[in-house]
Amino acid sequence: MPRVLYSLIFLVLISCSKKTTKYDSTLKNKAIEISKSYLGIPYSYGGISPKGLDCSGLVYLTFQKLGKNLPRTADAQALVFNEIPKKNLMIGDLVYFKVASSKKIDHTGIVLEIKNADEILFIHSSSSKGVRIDNLFSKYWFHKFVKATRPNY
Repeated sequence: MPRVLYSLIFLVLISCSKKTTKYDSTLKNKAIEISKSYLGIPYSYGGISPKGLDCSGLVYLTFQKLGKNLPRTADAQALVFNEIPKKNLMIGDLVYFKVASSKKIDHTGIVLEIKNADEILFIHSSSSKGVRIDNLFSKYWFHKFVKATRPNY
């Protein structure tokens, strides 16, 4: 009997892990809606308000409005959810990049739309143009891509 009980407890703990890949389409769509509401907001290093956002601030603020807590920086956000292959991307997934010459992830965005195998649109805050939408497969972003994760909305 105790062996069965321990097995059940183990299964419950595993299923409650914060790194689950559960995907609630209602919250995912709300995240897309929230992030799009910031289009055109100017870039501000460390910004987490509608007056100015950096890339991780956009993701942080979007999730905060969903009642979800995320770390503040892109490299820390990249550790929260399970990694998924680029070929399995869905809208609402988070994408991460290395833009600067540093060894750590320093940029993030949210997948908005998958048009085809060569056009996956994501929203992010660009240091030169603020919150905008770009193609993951553009010449600039394609080579800077590091990983993607699936939030547990």
